[in-house]
Amino acid sequence: MNYLFAFILLFFNCKKDNTIQNENNVILNCLIFPTGVTTETYFFKVFENGELEVTFGEKDNNLENANFKNVIWQNKSIITPNNLKLIKQYNIKLNSLRDLKRENLKKGGWEIILNSNNKRFNFYYGEQTKTAIGKIINEIIKSSPNKIDLHSWS
Repeated sequence: MNYLFAFILLFFNCKKDNTIQNENNVILNCLIFPTGVTTETYFFKVFENGELEVTFGEKDNNLENANFKNVIWQNKSIITPNNLKLIKQYNIKLNSLRDLKRENLKKGGWEIILNSNNKRFNFYYGEQTKTAIGKIINEIIKSSPNKIDLHSWS
């Protein structure tokens, strides 16, 4: 009888953990960094429940992951319901788009790699302002718990 009780307790605890984990699924992530440089890199993760996690620092050279050599700061915040609604609406629109690859290397620009819906969008800040891709980036930046400084390099 004790084994049965332990099994039932274990089953429901595992189910509860999966529910919590599902509520915190990452719906998109985004790297923003100066072209050709790994310092001053921002990494954003947007979760289904509205949590936003932002990391800033020096990234390693592999753009396929979110590993940092040196983290200067990392903060979390909750995206306002209105901003989260907009982000989710733009994210749905990304489903119908093809992957986007930057065509040319620009000196002095901020490169963006947005991963969403198993797609990758690689472009420069300011290029996609009128599209769902650019609008989602602006909403994420507005929602950041810290100021995002995308200064010019002139």
